[in-house]
Amino acid sequence: MRTLYFATFRSHSTQTGQLLGVTTMNLNRRDFLQGAVTAMSALSLSGGIAFAEATDRSEKGERGRSLRFVPYFDQFRLLGAGGIREQVAFLSERGFTSLDDRNFRNRPADVQREIVEALAAHGMRLGTIQGLVEFRGASIASTDPTIREASHRELEAALDAGRDAGAEFVTHIPGRFIRSRNRGHRCPLIVDEHAMAAEAARTRGVTLLLEPVNLSTTRGTRTSSMLVRTLEEAFQLCEAVANPHLRVLCDVYEWCQTLGRADVQKLLPVLELGWEHLGAVQMGDFPGRKEPGTGTFDFATLLEFLEARGFSGPVSMDHGASRPGRDGELAVLKAYEPLVGSLRLPE
Repeated sequence: MRTLYFATFRSHSTQTGQLLGVTTMNLNRRDFLQGAVTAMSALSLSGGIAFAEATDRSEKGERGRSLRFVPYFDQFRLLGAGGIREQVAFLSERGFTSLDDRNFRNRPADVQREIVEALAAHGMRLGTIQGLVEFRGASIASTDPTIREASHRELEAALDAGRDAGAEFVTHIPGRFIRSRNRGHRCPLIVDEHAMAAEAARTRGVTLLLEPVNLSTTRGTRTSSMLVRTLEEAFQLCEAVANPHLRVLCDVYEWCQTLGRADVQKLLPVLELGWEHLGAVQMGDFPGRKEPGTGTFDFATLLEFLEARGFSGPVSMDHGASRPGRDGELAVLKAYEPLVGSLRLPE
């Protein structure tokens, strides 16, 4: 069982990222989730009225009205029938108020400008762009100062791009950890580096979305070497940093992939325990990572939970389509119609 250290620490300095050598406390998944049953029992009592109200709204065809569903750029390219401005106009007509573009930083400057101007013309904003995303090695959590400095430059460039474009979130995957007997003593460094990253995001008016990634070839996380592999670990790191400009991205498909099955009742207690650090939710059915209804995950229950709790972050439509072409794009919109409630389908 992998030991979780992040919750043991608070940031000791936002000025340096040097190793601090603080003694760690072993905190395993059982410790983190031991209150899950209690939390769910409390949720069923304290949130009973809210859940009843959510269910009542869903029966009236009003489910999801308080949630922000966010598509990504080019997701409805064919239905939009045109360039950037036409796509944005199409999404605005459907009732969407923001748009994700993970590829934003790689686009030419004139294309970036056109996207931002088109969104502004329709009273929309840019939601999430890709920031520091590392899969191959360590990044700001590396013990090598040269690697950390390069990662800081990359992160600052992403945050600057987010600020200049008026984006709400910048994604963050801190890479892998180096297996060693001293890993526990690196945790103060990990916390301090993320505290600095969160503060850099705050000064630019954006929020870092910490994205847990497994990358294990087998179910579970035992063989994965990613630094932050689970929602529990991501929530613990955010708790240690204690800055609202570092939040967690819950990728439903990734959660199911790690768990090995689509089980919303396993997910809700984790979200409840880390609620104050939840920044965004990504849709994507399991298996397949296509639109809701193509797999077995119970999105209706998840959305009722989010709405009852007053979730204000984006619910990103970050998945593929089960069919190609215009029919596939239309199928995605139709899949969201019973979930959103206020979605206006094209005629």
